[in-house]
Amino acid sequence: MIEAVRQGFAARAVRSALAARHARPLPPLADRRVLVLLPDDAEGQRAAWDLLAGLEVPSRQVRPVLLGSLRADPPGPFAPDVKILGDDDRDWRRLPTAAVRAALWTPPPDVALNLADPDDLGAALLAGASPAAVRIGRHHPDREAFYDLMIRGEPDAATAAVALGRLLDRLDPPVLPAR
Repeated sequence: MIEAVRQGFAARAVRSALAARHARPLPPLADRRVLVLLPDDAEGQRAAWDLLAGLEVPSRQVRPVLLGSLRADPPGPFAPDVKILGDDDRDWRRLPTAAVRAALWTPPPDVALNLADPDDLGAALLAGASPAAVRIGRHHPDREAFYDLMIRGEPDAATAAVALGRLLDRLDPPVLPAR
């Protein structure tokens, strides 16, 4: 009973955050900042790091966030910037607190990539309600309002990261610069 109430309040808070969202226009390709929600498994994290390494985005413009445990060591350039959200960073609804969201969205991201579990409402909130001009996430029928583009049909985060790389390569004009 209490869990259903918590989920109801979380869903309502997320709907409000999505409604209040103000998207930013995309800056020039070389200036784009990326918010990346990492998956919670080692294979998925390695695939996410490979995806980021394949982009021509300076590591200082990438904000990797994890709502779980770091299971694969990030490559050197990204290591100091990984933000791991723990219990203290979440409210009673298990959503990232307003202060955490504000910190992660300052400076505002231009592109938000969510490779976390599609059921993770907190990760969906961070990507979907962000001020990013382009939001991409793994498909979940209840999360379509969160994203501009979705990755569908991939069974896990590792294959979703590979599919996301293919998608980013095909977009014209490009959303993120590839190497």
